[in-house]
Amino acid sequence: MKKVNIKAIVVVALVIFTVFSVCAPVFAAKVGGTDINPTTSNVDDSVKTAGNNILGYVQVIGSFIAVGVLMFLGIKYMTSSPSEKGDIKKSMIPYIIGAVILLTAVNIVPIIAKLGSIFGVGTK
Repeated sequence: MKKVNIKAIVVVALVIFTVFSVCAPVFAAKVGGTDINPTTSNVDDSVKTAGNNILGYVQVIGSFIAVGVLMFLGIKYMTSSPSEKGDIKKSMIPYIIGAVILLTAVNIVPIIAKLGSIFGVGTK
């Protein structure tokens, strides 16, 4: 019981650390004599399009794999003996955690981009 709580705390801490390390604010006014204006973006539209395409592929492929594994585990659970059902239930816990992480991670990126556009970060 104690080991599970520690693992959960570590996973939550890593997710929070990752989110905050990606969204680091920059308070620079000049770098090497060049003015930095946070309201402008030098990111090319082709990079944004490629990133959106990759994110879409990851979302679709990950969802198909998650549903396929869920179907496999469900069929395996229905056709197994009572003694094997406990082992299958134990293998479902990491699957559920992984599926939740996959679906939330892929869906958090557009939310962060939307919030950035609302607050004027990365706009031209």
